[in-house]
Amino acid sequence: MDLRARRVIGLLVVATGLLCITRPAVAEQQDPARQHFERGRTLEAQGDLAGALAELERAMELRPTFRLHRYMGRVCRGMGRLRESLDHYQTFLRDGHGVLDRDEQQEAETAVTELLGQLARLTVTTAGGAQVLVDGTPAGTAPLAEPVRLDPGPHQIEVRLEGHGEVRRQVTLAQGEALTVELTPEPLGTTDRPPDAANVEPHVEPERVGSEVATDLRLVSVAGETQDRRRVHRAWFWSMLSTSVSLLLTGGVTGVVALLARDEYDSLNRTDRNDDEDQRLIEARDTVEVMAPTTDVLLGVGAATAVAALVLAFFTDFHGDTGVQLVPSASADSAALVLAGGF
Repeated sequence: MDLRARRVIGLLVVATGLLCITRPAVAEQQDPARQHFERGRTLEAQGDLAGALAELERAMELRPTFRLHRYMGRVCRGMGRLRESLDHYQTFLRDGHGVLDRDEQQEAETAVTELLGQLARLTVTTAGGAQVLVDGTPAGTAPLAEPVRLDPGPHQIEVRLEGHGEVRRQVTLAQGEALTVELTPEPLGTTDRPPDAANVEPHVEPERVGSEVATDLRLVSVAGETQDRRRVHRAWFWSMLSTSVSLLLTGGVTGVVALLARDEYDSLNRTDRNDDEDQRLIEARDTVEVMAPTTDVLLGVGAATAVAALVLAFFTDFHGDTGVQLVPSASADSAALVLAGGF
């Protein structure tokens, strides 16, 4: 083999070696999961823990691996999400058993020990078979095997049992606190209380005076007796009334303009008019065509609004404890509707 052939073979060997070295690096750079992981590490170093956690979670979705739990546990701990951090570190130790090096094992075990001391412990005592929820997330079925470990702060405890009413309680836990909460759901139908006698409207027999029967249907307090009633705030009545007045006044103005324009049109509608009168005739006609329908609309809506305001007056509380009184009455000989009150 001559010198030239040996040089060609040597160059091919070197090129093949370089290709084998650079191909994994290029593939690694193009790996989306690796890119999300690296961005997560960078954001963690910059102090953007929320962004770092989002990138690490995205990397976990693309390529699940137990080693990501180590970094996610560290980020969650820095964010104060102690329970999530504990879950990540415990998963890291469980799934990585036998393959972790000494430093990784020691870091995770130390973190788990510290987190267990920082988390609050909640014990829920309730009826057997009841479902226990913490902040809307199921925590298990009673009796729970062990206390629920929670981040310090406020939490809502809820107990659900078929055939029983739901029981909720708000608790606030301190770091490392151990709290026992007893929640007893009551069977449905046993918690109903008799209605309050003060809220029951007494049945009043009609008073008979000779042949007359008077029935009091007044909507306001009479002789110190009050009725539970819903009244409309007077602002609604005055708004409706002012709207009606505005529409009617505006309709009156446009109506006057239409009438004046109509009179001018009639006076100019003759054969011996000049050019200036022709122009005025056209303007008067246009004014009538615009103002007449506008007047009809304004007056119609204004009248409807006025009727609505009148109806609303029956249900408006104008002076707090006093208002309009609607008193229908009937007798053997006649019937009457009495409207009393002040505006």
